[in-house]
Amino acid sequence: MTLKQCEVRPFALAELDTYNLEGFRIGKNSALSSIEEDLLDDLNDLNSMETKLARHKLFKVDKATVDDYEESLIDLGDGRKVICGIRHYGRDPNLPFINLIPNFCLSSKSEVLRVYELIKDRFKIFSPKFLSFHSSMRMDVDWIGVIYMATLAERIRKLRPWSEEEGLELINISNDSYYDWYVEVYQQFNRKYPEMAKDVKANSKELMNESLDQNLLKYAYYKGERIGLIAAVKNKTLGHDDFYFNEILIIKKFKGMGFAKAIQRKFIHENTMGHELVWGTIFDMNKASLKTAMSNNRIPIRYECFINLD
Repeated sequence: MTLKQCEVRPFALAELDTYNLEGFRIGKNSALSSIEEDLLDDLNDLNSMETKLARHKLFKVDKATVDDYEESLIDLGDGRKVICGIRHYGRDPNLPFINLIPNFCLSSKSEVLRVYELIKDRFKIFSPKFLSFHSSMRMDVDWIGVIYMATLAERIRKLRPWSEEEGLELINISNDSYYDWYVEVYQQFNRKYPEMAKDVKANSKELMNESLDQNLLKYAYYKGERIGLIAAVKNKTLGHDDFYFNEILIIKKFKGMGFAKAIQRKFIHENTMGHELVWGTIFDMNKASLKTAMSNNRIPIRYECFINLD
């Protein structure tokens, strides 16, 4: 499937509507241009022979061919179209699902299931277990995946610092020796909460090293003792300068003491100018992290929605 430049705008408009940007100073035209570019880049990557071969080899789905991993553009009639493709939740071959990117608003579970009836033959080889799409609000669906939590840096910079912040330091990490320690902290957490292991887990070294390369990967110390780690990447989202949190980690001994909130505030004070969009994605079941984000004026602007097909 190839998508022409002239065909992208309706999908970009619908994608922009999956964000609740009320109160954010983000220009519509720059946001649409950014979404269009991202859509084309993602499609070109997913539909490249290299990527299709890699996914086919990794997931080893019985009877599936390389071309079954192609992203499809399906005409539903009445001007409605959808870009859809197979995914595997948590890279688990036993959890296939269909990702939907429509050129119109998906406003209800029943409407999504009607779309599924029109596209299901394309994916029957995978026996998908659920559907995925995005919404600007929490919808009545079977479950919510990640929530996009965002604010402007200036709104965090205006908050009062933690009462004991004078004992808190953020120290640059200069090489990848941090990674074994980082993974071990997550392994301890996953052993205690195995039900969250598929969703709440350590990032890959490749992803974390993006923060390392930008000097935005830092240990957090309190009174000389290492208490955690924070990692971000600086880029553009919706055409606006941003800081995306790859990781905010506090070790067990220091959880529940306000440190996650404090290191976010300190990090933003030390690394932003104020106009940037500060955001991250947090799993809906991770209530502690959602509470921490909200305490720093981050609000939900987008929801990843799932509908079961069993």
